[in-house]
Amino acid sequence: MINVEKLEIYQKFKGDIDWWARLPSDAHERTVMTSREWRMIEELLNRSRLYGSGLTAASFDVETERLLRENVTHDAREHMRTLAEQLKDRG
Repeated sequence: MINVEKLEIYQKFKGDIDWWARLPSDAHERTVMTSREWRMIEELLNRSRLYGSGLTAASFDVETERLLRENVTHDAREHMRTLAEQLKDRG
């Protein structure tokens, strides 16, 4: 389950999985999160950037909400939305 700590790690490494993966395997940031979770964060951020934009089908928005509920803790959902907005603002 993706939580605030994992999103903060993702932010710390600016979404660069290669940078994160070069850490020693016993580093705290590596033991807290898996590469599968990292990829899920990327997917959900990309979906969240499009969500509600009017550019996607209603089924896409429904699926995005389902994925967020199933994979992200309640506390982390707002953090993810904020991060997605920041990415959207960057272009």
